[in-house]
Amino acid sequence: MAEAIYQQHGLYDLLLPVYEFGGHTDDELLAAELAALPRPRPRRALEIGCGTGRMTPTITAHADEVTCLDSNPAMLDSTRARHPNVHAVHADARSFVTAARAQRPRPTFDLIAACWCLNYPLLACLETNTGTEITPKPLQQGTQDATAFLTALTDLLTPSGQLLVLFFDPASDEQRFVTRLWETIAPFPGTGRDFTLRLLLDHLAQTPGTVTTTHHRGHMRAPDPGHAHQWFMQGHFKGFPALTAAVDIHRAVTAFLTGYQHDDGTVAVPAGMHTIRFTRHPLPAGGG
Repeated sequence: MAEAIYQQHGLYDLLLPVYEFGGHTDDELLAAELAALPRPRPRRALEIGCGTGRMTPTITAHADEVTCLDSNPAMLDSTRARHPNVHAVHADARSFVTAARAQRPRPTFDLIAACWCLNYPLLACLETNTGTEITPKPLQQGTQDATAFLTALTDLLTPSGQLLVLFFDPASDEQRFVTRLWETIAPFPGTGRDFTLRLLLDHLAQTPGTVTTTHHRGHMRAPDPGHAHQWFMQGHFKGFPALTAAVDIHRAVTAFLTGYQHDDGTVAVPAGMHTIRFTRHPLPAGGG
């Protein structure tokens, strides 16, 4: 899929609204999580789904060597330009972690960070999205594939290594509205919009280690309804023609955003985020 928001240089950063939770932006909350990491400082870090490198400087400030991974070459070029000292890799998350897990010796990381992106490789296990149509995959096989991906991911952690995930709240006003419109195209797999989050949390609960989760309530803030409308069409709906070309969808988005418009013209839609921290327990001798 080659969505315009990812292909046109600068468009993603231009359209991305501010996500703020309790007076803190998402990158500020990430910085606080990284600052709380136990010592010593992570030597090697992996950032999955780095996009244009918006979160990358926060990660590089807390690790010696950073590998940035993204499946979109245009966005990865932005990361390289912004952060020439990182190792930028063009690959999708599933292919990268599966290949890395099979290598001998296996590359490992003291820190793996996935900010707002882990839903995508999990959802790709469960459905095929060509950019113009969505086809569900058999749920049992898709769930097995998603679990295999998560297993490969956590296997790349060093003993006592940390996985840090920022994951959208599927129960927020923002995501429930987005879900309702996406499901005019195809239903979400399993239990619905929360299924990929459940898969992640279930896997981590069954993996030797410690899991902590924190829920943050906040808002998606845009300077005006037009900006917010563009974000929904390009950011949330990825330019998917059956959504972005439909008059009734545009009307629904306009009506939804009007309900959250302030007197000064700005828009603040209730949003939510889960921060998930997993600390891997060292394997017994001969394990792995």
